[in-house]
Amino acid sequence: MNEVTLLNTPATIEETKTCTKCHKEHPATREFFYAEKRHGDGLHAWCKPCSLSRMEKYRKVYRATTNGHLRDVYAGMKKRCSNPNCHNYHRYGGRGIKCLFTADEFVSYVINVLQIDPHGLEIDRIDNDGHYEPGNIRFVTHSENCKNRHKGMRIK
Repeated sequence: MNEVTLLNTPATIEETKTCTKCHKEHPATREFFYAEKRHGDGLHAWCKPCSLSRMEKYRKVYRATTNGHLRDVYAGMKKRCSNPNCHNYHRYGGRGIKCLFTADEFVSYVINVLQIDPHGLEIDRIDNDGHYEPGNIRFVTHSENCKNRHKGMRIK
C-alpha cells in the first residue's frame, strides 16, 4: 500500500510518497512519480528511476523477440502515417499513405505469409505510392530501401 506522509519544515509542508519497489521516500510530485489515474493520489506506485529500469529491462527482453520487434516496426509505420507531429509525416501520411493493418494483423502477416525474420532489416513498400497493406510490404536491407524512394525526393 502506498504511504503518504507530510514533512513539516519551517518554510513548507511537503507531501512525500514511498516507492513500493525501492522503499525510498520522495516528494509526491510528477517530478518523482509518473501520473497514474488508477491510483488514489494520481501517481504511480514506483518512483521514476524504478519505473525506468523496469521499462528498460522489458524493452531489451521483449524487443529481442520477433513479436516485440514487429510491434515496434508497426508502431513506427502507424506514427509516420497518422501523426502530423512525426518528423517525416509529410513523406507518408501527408502524401496519403495509410497503414491498413492492425498490430495483430501485421505481426501475423509477416510471420505467416512473408515468413521472414525482420531483425536487421527495414520495412519497405513495394509500390512507394501505395499503402502499408498486404501484398505491398517487404523487408529489405538499408541500402536496398534507399533505392526505393519517392521520385520527388532529392538524395544528397
